Amino acid sequence: MSSNQFELLLNQFFNSDVFCNEFFEEIAKNKLNVAENELRVKVVILSDVIDSRKSSSSAVFRGKLKVDILKETIMHENIDFIMKASFLTAPELKSLSVYPREKLMYGDVVKSFEDIWRERRNVIVEFTPRCYKILTYPYDVIVLQDLSSCGYFMLDRKIGLNLNQAKLVLSKLAKFHAASAIRYQTVINYVICYDKPLNNFSQF
Repeated sequence: MSSNQFELLLNQFFNSDVFCNEFFEEIAKNKLNVAENELRVKVVILSDVIDSRKSSSSAVFRGKLKVDILKETIMHENIDFIMKASFLTAPELKSLSVYPREKLMYGDVVKSFEDIWRERRNVIVEFTPRCYKILTYPYDVIVLQDLSSCGYFMLDRKIGLNLNQAKLVLSKLAKFHAASAIRYQTVINYVICYDKPLNNFSQF
């Protein structure tokens, strides 16, 4: 795909019905846990996380919403997020069901893992950034919490982890594995969608 073709797809995406006020209002609603009539999105800022032209089918953006919460007194909130979008709508690519699988993971599976630790050990564990919104039609879009606003940053992959960082990663991975084992014992068929051929995933 040429750069011009990708720019055309990008423009079609941003000018589509998907990218409307309701899109950003739902992000704010899911983040702030308020009703849509209790908020007003004032400003939307988007910037490339990576140069979109280097990808042939998708782009990753860093975004910020400035929101008014309309209570007895108006409160102001900023919401930082990461948005990954695929601009390809061909049925052959849709059949891969990558985004529906992510929707299942963020919306059900990972949440259940965190619930297991909270209910059984009274331990608060967060395995992933919060997921604010997922679309699978006509474009595949996933909107996640931007962890850089919480002080996280990417390490240099050429340097790797130090000992304390490696211990922290393995500790979190062990908790994830333990919760997945409990979930597997209590909800036997929850992995069936991952065992099915990709083109059959849409039925789940």
